[in-house]
Amino acid sequence: MEVQKFLKFCSWNIEGLSGKLHDEDFLSIINSFDCISLVESWLSDASVVNLPGFYSFSKLRQKSERANRNSGGITVLIKSELRKGVKFLEKESSEEFVWWKLEKDFFHTKQDLYVCSVYIPPQNSPREQRLDCDHFELLQENIYKFSKSGNIILCGDFNARLGTLDDYVHEMEGVTFPTTVLTGSIEPRKSRDIHINTYGKSLAELCCGNELIILNGRTKGDYIGQFTCHTYNGASVVDYTVVSSEILQSIKHFTVSSITEFSHHCFLSFALEAEPRLGVDKGETLQLLPLPASFVWNDNLKDTLRENFINSNVSSEMNTLFESLNETDSVVSKFTDVIVNVSRNVVKIRNRQTPKKKRKRTIQKQRWFNTSCYLLKKELKKLGSLLSKYPNDPFLRHKFFATKKDYKRLTKRLKRNFQSELLNKIELMEENHPKEFWKLVNSIKASNSSDSSDDISPVVWYNYFKDLNEVK
Repeated sequence: MEVQKFLKFCSWNIEGLSGKLHDEDFLSIINSFDCISLVESWLSDASVVNLPGFYSFSKLRQKSERANRNSGGITVLIKSELRKGVKFLEKESSEEFVWWKLEKDFFHTKQDLYVCSVYIPPQNSPREQRLDCDHFELLQENIYKFSKSGNIILCGDFNARLGTLDDYVHEMEGVTFPTTVLTGSIEPRKSRDIHINTYGKSLAELCCGNELIILNGRTKGDYIGQFTCHTYNGASVVDYTVVSSEILQSIKHFTVSSITEFSHHCFLSFALEAEPRLGVDKGETLQLLPLPASFVWNDNLKDTLRENFINSNVSSEMNTLFESLNETDSVVSKFTDVIVNVSRNVVKIRNRQTPKKKRKRTIQKQRWFNTSCYLLKKELKKLGSLLSKYPNDPFLRHKFFATKKDYKRLTKRLKRNFQSELLNKIELMEENHPKEFWKLVNSIKASNSSDSSDDISPVVWYNYFKDLNEVK
């Protein structure tokens, strides 16, 4: 049984998911993690999240009648091989909080892990005013409930700014605290964001009262409290990962990424000690029969082939075969041999080509994505890295967002033109060139599909259909 030593988590306010699902750079980031929490996915009821190798769970926000697009929403992606160990807690989940449990028996942790993907709307926003509720009170209720049977992980966009406020209670001489209150022995937390808002105070109080520790600014990989959000007006820390103090030593590292072209928010990542069981036993193999020969059909030879099949020797072989009491697999194999041996004397055998290895692509799959897009995107990545390093540089900030605006404008225009030309081609070919029409349609379907069937082992296929056909 294959075993890995760590679980790699990612948390990201993605500001719209659908438009990024065919971007190879985005997919490269996603594929490097085991569990991904994406907030502000902006998905609708018609949206489909189909990523090979991942199971997805989404909680959508109802679209406002006056809005041009969907907003909010949370999507959680779990590597397919880990799905058995994850349970989504729909009863406790909402469009602001999605709770999911990592089973201790599957992941070999001391206790179950209760993970919450968090998106709290900004203070004083129309959405916040409409909800009219205390988000941190709602969080507190479920934390109290789940902490009785496991450890807690909170990750996402809290829209909380807490500067360097303490998230644990300091030891005080002569004062005895309840055993449930964490005191001392925790490294002080640093932050590049010195501002504090009401949500920040609420988050600090939530941590102090529940033995929760913020990873930002005190964990290997981020000892300075990097900014997590960059906008035209400046930078802030509003995205956090918060964990139970009991699992703090199991966190191997925590990082804040550079700003990317995908969102104003950086993605947060961390690795947790765990040993999930992956795949199947190495000894569990399946002896597969080779593919039978295939032939190039020639309509002129059908009479000759028929005469060969009604030959007395062939008839004798068939009678002997069907009178035997061999197993089904053996009968099918011998029957195939008879068909192939007769056919090869008449019809030409099709040459079987060795499948070519897929080359690693360096740019997007989309046919409209040209060299200009590639160069502008490359420049944007470079500027994003520099802006994350020097977040207070006004020139870099202006340059990054100006380039991002140019890039988005260019990609929208090229995509729109490509789709328009494609529709014109389809209209012209539909009646006059049907063969070319279907060739074009199939190429479009192929470019939009993502077939993950190759990821499924023969053993899994065999066992599935074996169980399906068993009499219950």
